[in-house]
Amino acid sequence: MRPILFPLFPLFALVFAAMGACDQEPVIDDAAPVVEAQSEPASEPASEQVPDPIAELIPDPLPERVAEPASEPESAPPVAEPSEPVAEAVAQPAAKEPDRRSRSRVIRRFMLEAEGLMPLMETDAAREFLAEVPELPEIQSRLIFVRQGIVPDAVSEAEFQMLPDEFKAALRPQKIDITKYYQTIYGSPLAYARPLDVIAAIAEWDSFNDKKILDFGYGQIGQLRLLAQCGADVTGIELSSLISAMYTLPGDTGKMTGASGNTGSLRLLHGAWPAGQIARERVAGAYDLIMARNVLRKGPMDRANKDVRPELRVHLRTSNEMFLARMNEALKMGAYALVYNIGGAGPELWEQFPASDFSCPFTREQWESAGFELIALNQVDDEPMRKAAKALFLDRGPDGINLETNLYAQYTIAKKVREATIPGAEIETDD
Repeated sequence: MRPILFPLFPLFALVFAAMGACDQEPVIDDAAPVVEAQSEPASEPASEQVPDPIAELIPDPLPERVAEPASEPESAPPVAEPSEPVAEAVAQPAAKEPDRRSRSRVIRRFMLEAEGLMPLMETDAAREFLAEVPELPEIQSRLIFVRQGIVPDAVSEAEFQMLPDEFKAALRPQKIDITKYYQTIYGSPLAYARPLDVIAAIAEWDSFNDKKILDFGYGQIGQLRLLAQCGADVTGIELSSLISAMYTLPGDTGKMTGASGNTGSLRLLHGAWPAGQIARERVAGAYDLIMARNVLRKGPMDRANKDVRPELRVHLRTSNEMFLARMNEALKMGAYALVYNIGGAGPELWEQFPASDFSCPFTREQWESAGFELIALNQVDDEPMRKAAKALFLDRGPDGINLETNLYAQYTIAKKVREATIPGAEIETDD
């Protein structure tokens, strides 16, 4: 029997965010059912203009927030966006209300989303994260060069120029504009607001300033920049070369100062963490938080599950026990691990369609054996995430989803309470 289909791209953007640090690279498959795990992007020819279903979810002019007179009216005429962001847009003087019309369309949409999400947040730390949205910089477009295949890979423009001609012939250019830069195909980085609100409440953090955070399989840069602008020391680790190739120019990483005046930092790493020794050495340790959003999911990670297509499987390149032990090793004592997953099929369908199971793949016994106190295991978070999805306009437009029936969420939170013993008999992978 074929899986139930949920062919709704807006949900793909939310459900499939940040998956690449596992042994899985982006593969575009717009028709793939949500219940069969993640679907990631391939490139398009430079000569073709491929519609952006995420951008088309909210038509121009941007929608009006109910009972918020400061937002743009439905009848306002569309605002032409320059083909390349202009430098003057960043230098606009601060106003009492953010001037959306001086910004590119994607930043304007993020600003509207932040307004809708703000009253849903329970912590000052999450509200601080959202308050940094107007400070996101405009980004010049760049090229990456992609080799097609079931699992495509890519290089940056600088790397492409150094390749021999025979290798160049197998690659084709793909333009990365500001929308692709901030969200790849995964939709708004503000979908991170709810997971960050959850962990800030548990950890009793009133700010992310001075926190050291690792995002495992970051998938897109927007949430990392916002955390760095809050003052966090942020590291993103990613195995997908298609994602890593997008972020190689000056200004993509380094020191970043936000609206609050806090200065944080952002670095991006490419590798098979934590299985690879080189990746472990580069990631290092002493983190306050290691988070994984829609990466660690039981269905795609279950090797016995024959319903998951090979290109959609998630391979950690190590056992669950070793993975958790290495995660423990990278955390400070008393620090936290957060696994937050979103799916399009609820638990009642998982037995019939095992590939749709987005629950945390690690058992209570595995967490506790690795030196963690388990605070929450597969805690249902449907209603708060549905409210957040509504603020992200995922129920809008011709492909808007029914949030009550096609969006589910769970989180697992563990606290490091003792040092883990690294399984000595297990052979780990090379980088």
